[in-house]
Amino acid sequence: MGIKFGKAEGDFNIRACGLTTLEGCPSEVTGVFDASSNKFEDLKGSPRKVGSSFYASSNSSLKSLEGGPEEVVGDFNAVDAKMLDSLKGTPEKIGGSIRIDSTSVRDLKGCPKEIGSKSSSTTLSASDCVNLVSLEGAPVLL
Repeated sequence: MGIKFGKAEGDFNIRACGLTTLEGCPSEVTGVFDASSNKFEDLKGSPRKVGSSFYASSNSSLKSLEGGPEEVVGDFNAVDAKMLDSLKGTPEKIGGSIRIDSTSVRDLKGCPKEIGSKSSSTTLSASDCVNLVSLEGAPVLL
C-alpha cells in the first residue's frame, strides 16, 4: 500500500517521476499541481480541487483527461500530449487559461464551459493541433 494524501498545502510537484498513474495523489492541492513529463494514460487519481494551476504537459502516453480535477482555480495545461484527442473530462470551469497545444484534439467538445475570470487575462491556446477541424464546444471566455 502506497502513501495516502488528503489535502496538500502549497504546491505538489511530481514532474518527470516516470509515473504511470496518478492514483494516490492528494485529493486537494492548494497551490500548483505539476505532473508533467510522466507516462500516465489518463488523469484518474488526480486532485479533485487545485487551488492554482494544473499541469499535465509532455505526457507522451496521455490519451484521456478523464478522472481529472473538478475544479482548477488557475490554468489547465496539457501541452504536448500527442495522443490526446478529446477534451472530455476537463472541469466545467477553469479560473485561468487552458493550453492544449500540440495535441491530437479534433474539436473542442468537452472543453470547460467557462474559462477565466473578470480579474485575469484568459487564453484558449490550441496551436499546432493539426487534427483540429471544428471549434464546436468552444467555451465562453470571461
